[in-house]
Amino acid sequence: MPIMVETIRDLDNEVTEISDTQTYSQTNPVYDWTTQVTKNVTLSAQRTVCVKYDSVAQGVSGSVGYGATRVLLDGVPILTSHTYAGSEVEISETKAIMLLLPAATYAFAFQTSLYQVGAGGGEKMSVRNIYIGSFDFPDKTSASGDSGYTSVAATTESILLTLSPTVPAT
Repeated sequence: MPIMVETIRDLDNEVTEISDTQTYSQTNPVYDWTTQVTKNVTLSAQRTVCVKYDSVAQGVSGSVGYGATRVLLDGVPILTSHTYAGSEVEISETKAIMLLLPAATYAFAFQTSLYQVGAGGGEKMSVRNIYIGSFDFPDKTSASGDSGYTSVAATTESILLTLSPTVPAT
């Protein structure tokens, strides 16, 4: 996953927190999210954390599997993938996100949701190749950004952030 920066920067304190190649699958259609595995990570200092995994859908002959995967950070959804699989075809999509997190212990829950169409049975939704790594920029002097989340009812409108852009002089 490339990181776009203004200049070349050295990474410091690189740590592979989790590297799990196991496949965690949901084979029964449950129309809600099901936690397949939870990975706990403890950071001793503020770090940039990379979370990456493969979202995998698999259909069977005569039936189609539909589903999605997502990642929760301490119960808050941070990354979602929608995946569709045709008959006997596995579709895999790599999903990744980077987060700036303060020192603490975090729980990353990897969830799946699966439903099926047809009479084939045996469709599955999976999470595999889970990687969580952390690093720091040694020349970082400050960080700013969103420090929380909010819930908004479906029938309401909410403004979460208002910015006044500065137009450069021509």
